[in-house]
Amino acid sequence: MLESYKHLIWDWNGTLFNDVELSVDIVNDILTGMDLKPLSVIEYKNIFTFPIKEYYASAGIDFNKYSFEVVGKQWIDEYERRRLEGRLYEGAEEVLKFISGKGIQQSILSAYSQNTLIEIVHHFELESYFSYLTGLDNIYANSKIDLGK
Repeated sequence: MLESYKHLIWDWNGTLFNDVELSVDIVNDILTGMDLKPLSVIEYKNIFTFPIKEYYASAGIDFNKYSFEVVGKQWIDEYERRRLEGRLYEGAEEVLKFISGKGIQQSILSAYSQNTLIEIVHHFELESYFSYLTGLDNIYANSKIDLGK
């Protein structure tokens, strides 16, 4: 059945790259700095959505009180500083290799910024598995749907 596919498009964060605990840790630092309740990993997974602004609002951030742009920049700056604390999910590279061995092209479509996506895929020495690495051109992760089309 896999052979009927010509091209697979992967997400990066949370699919191939396990950065969930890192993401929760960073958002919890922001939330506690605003005297808001920190999230558990389960709560984070239950409310995480795009656009990111909606996720932040679900976490309790009041955008009448705090600037979305400032909060988003604070999160991304800390994430970029700590991004290598994340790791590939166990077995991710083996799956990429297996699919590649079947002659199926693979790409990544990510809400991650384009330049950082290229850098981190290179860090894990995975670029040979992908035909395209496509990320967003901004840090506010509104949507990648149009980019995927």
